[in-house]
Amino acid sequence: MASWRQLSTARSSALPGDRVASNARIHEPVLTSELASQHTLLVIARDCVEAVTCRNAWLFRFIVFVVIGTVAQQAVFAQSAEAKVGTIEGTVSFVGEIPKSTVADDAGVRHDLVEVDGRTRGLRYVVVYLTRTDGAKLSGERAASSSHSSDKLLMDQVDYAFRPRVLTVQEGELVTFTNSDPANHNVRTIARNKTNKFNVFTGVDGKYEHRFGVEPEQRPIRLGCDIHPWMQAWIYVFDHPFFAVTDATGQFRIPAVPTGKYGLHIVQPDIRHSEQRQVSISEGETAKVDFVVRRDGTKQH
Repeated sequence: MASWRQLSTARSSALPGDRVASNARIHEPVLTSELASQHTLLVIARDCVEAVTCRNAWLFRFIVFVVIGTVAQQAVFAQSAEAKVGTIEGTVSFVGEIPKSTVADDAGVRHDLVEVDGRTRGLRYVVVYLTRTDGAKLSGERAASSSHSSDKLLMDQVDYAFRPRVLTVQEGELVTFTNSDPANHNVRTIARNKTNKFNVFTGVDGKYEHRFGVEPEQRPIRLGCDIHPWMQAWIYVFDHPFFAVTDATGQFRIPAVPTGKYGLHIVQPDIRHSEQRQVSISEGETAKVDFVVRRDGTKQH
């Protein structure tokens, strides 16, 4: 935590009431949220200095004491909150025969319902998310380093398929729908939440944007194209940032999870597979959890 003297020196030229050249901002230090908060309290204290007389010096000393105590407390809380997090990572693999779609394309081909890595048997497009074991709601914003950054929230129609097959978003984030095919498409949603229901035409080079709300019981929003009925995709919407989707090798990672006990859920909507385990997150540690989805007649563990 910066000292009273350091903060006063670093920001004295930018306090309200001072005359600073218009280009002085170029040389100002970048403030963290902690420093910005401390600076605000210092401004209050300085204004108090200007307002009090010698007779009220005792009042000034009291105000200074309160301000310094508040700044120190905020710094301790901030450091504590930042430190008490861990990470969850793992894999989802698939064993058995890959199921086919029940609807054939124009060429009579029934496509695979899931994508499985030939080397690792990792299962792609599995949604992984957390719930609190005590039933309380999770909250928070996406971490800046999150793999599901909002600038990647794109659902394209390419090669007569939706890409990606499964998309996860946080409530209120903007999803962009595009059409990269040399043919007309549309996007129709099947959802319970009225804000998630729409049917839009996406012609060649078409584009549509939408912000989704959370579905009841964490149900997915189903996407389809009426013009090409074998096209299908899913969108899951969360009111917290603790979720992920497995990559091409079946791996997933959820960073910056507050310490505690959680329910760890996996869902693959195309084959209607869901599973849950309990996981404990310790400070600075990585909890590793692996799942196996079986479609070989062997009992699922």
